[in-house]
Amino acid sequence: MEIKEGEKMGKTPYNDLNSQNVLSAHVSGVQHDVNKLQEVLNMQTSSVTGHALNPVNDQEDPSLRYRIYEGSIRNWLDNPLPTIYRNGSVVASDEYSLQAPYGVIVFNQQQNSNDNMSADFSYINNDSKTINDIETDINSNNDRIIDLENKEIQLSGTRMFVSSGTWASHNADGFADLATNTAMAASLIDAFPFPVGHTMTLDRMAVRVDTGAGSTGAMAIYKDNQGYPDQLIIDGGTFDTSTTGWKENTIDVTLEPGMYWLVRNQDGSCAMSGFTYEEVIPAGMDIFTMPRKSAIDDGTADMRNAGIFGGLRGSTSAGLSGGFPQTFPSGITPFSRSHYCSIFVRRA
Repeated sequence: MEIKEGEKMGKTPYNDLNSQNVLSAHVSGVQHDVNKLQEVLNMQTSSVTGHALNPVNDQEDPSLRYRIYEGSIRNWLDNPLPTIYRNGSVVASDEYSLQAPYGVIVFNQQQNSNDNMSADFSYINNDSKTINDIETDINSNNDRIIDLENKEIQLSGTRMFVSSGTWASHNADGFADLATNTAMAASLIDAFPFPVGHTMTLDRMAVRVDTGAGSTGAMAIYKDNQGYPDQLIIDGGTFDTSTTGWKENTIDVTLEPGMYWLVRNQDGSCAMSGFTYEEVIPAGMDIFTMPRKSAIDDGTADMRNAGIFGGLRGSTSAGLSGGFPQTFPSGITPFSRSHYCSIFVRRA
């Protein structure tokens, strides 16, 4: 016999029965459907011991009473075979017939009305492994969706892979030339996008001062909130802007995958090293001020207003006295320039 699997949903063509005797075939058909549903749902089992069995004693014929005993739990399994007890002692299996699916035993002989019957058995419970697995998958996917909603799309860059003991900044993929002597103004804060592609612990934060001025600079890392720095992750401390050279501070912070901002401020018009406009991760663009490539190539384009924003900038003394605020100052806007005063971090 060959059975071909169908491709559309099947439905057993049950119809309401007319007044007639219920045939065993009627019941068997329903039982087969129930078993198929159990297989699809991958129904689970439980075990119970000492489950009380109650006598059926409402028959008109008194001789039939105390022969049929049933449990309040139905759908027993016949493997392992249920154990029946009478007054705490095991009843020999040849004294009764077992109808496990219905949770019933039928004794060959009438039992004493004072006998206490009980059973140990396994049974089909109301737990479906199929549904549980689906719910687990849904919950897992919901967690992933929430996780993605809480993360920004990762931009390409060196933050995607940072080896232990190496440095990273806001430069994009490829070679980056560290330009020097980029002038800054006092109390003019810069924030640069810093995408993180994998969990990393940072132990250093640094800038390079090329021309000293003023006395104090400060660094920090903020968490992103829809394209703007939000909550302070770590205050990187202050550094001396009156002298030149690398200014390196010790930090201890672990960043999970997501978007962050590297922030720097200074109280004097010092000059620092950093990347050119072509080399940084953009923080957006202004299509109305973007120069033509020919103007860039011949040097006539004003790269201070090049239309490609390398970060955010604004006038504020945040971080210069008493540390950086927990919430980043409002009113800081996108800016572009030919060279940026970059900030660097090192992975532990």
